[in-house]
Amino acid sequence: MLRDTAQETRFDPPGAMASPANGRSWTCERPDNGLPVQAGGIGPTMPIATVSGPVLARDMRPGMQVHTLYHGVQRVLWCGQERQLHAQGQPSPVRLAPGAFGLSRRHGPGLLAPGQHLRVRHARNPVLFAADDVLCRARDLVHLPGIQHVKSRYAVNWVHVLFDGLEIIPAGGLWLESMQPDMPALRARHADLAEAIEAAVPALRFHCGQAAYARQMPVLNRAEVRLLGCQGMSV
Repeated sequence: MLRDTAQETRFDPPGAMASPANGRSWTCERPDNGLPVQAGGIGPTMPIATVSGPVLARDMRPGMQVHTLYHGVQRVLWCGQERQLHAQGQPSPVRLAPGAFGLSRRHGPGLLAPGQHLRVRHARNPVLFAADDVLCRARDLVHLPGIQHVKSRYAVNWVHVLFDGLEIIPAGGLWLESMQPDMPALRARHADLAEAIEAAVPALRFHCGQAAYARQMPVLNRAEVRLLGCQGMSV
């Protein structure tokens, strides 16, 4: 397993004890009503395919080499975990049973943030959306067999993995979108975190640097996902 030897960064909420930052990785805790750092997130026990073999998302480190859907092997530049307590009335995590929607049966159930994007294929995609591949949010797939919301109060560390551009990465048989940093929002709400990300990816200091993180696939809304139907949908 490849590991970055640099010291990890911890991103602490206001009022917490600060720790040294080096722009590489972080941990953020937020309350029930706190705004997320990212809309998406990968569950900590989802196995991500690296050149050294599967690595649990929670064990990902900068410097690891990850297989991607369109750009071969890419190096992780920055990663971290965002701890969230999901309470009643909030969008809840999405649980995928082993074998559901292409998830490997070898690694147990999968857990995704409700806003996490997945690559989806369907025979109707080219006709309806003029693309072979589309992106869907995890929460819009809960009508499929084996996919459901976690109904109980749940605390989870969502993992975010950042490359020098937006990537689609394999995790447990699924293809998941990597971190798409919203730098204006991060600078406004989490200045220390934005500074850490910019230290790892200097291009993100500039507006033009965001261009590498533009999505190349259509993103479906809930109605469009249901238009595809349950039959024939795959990763």
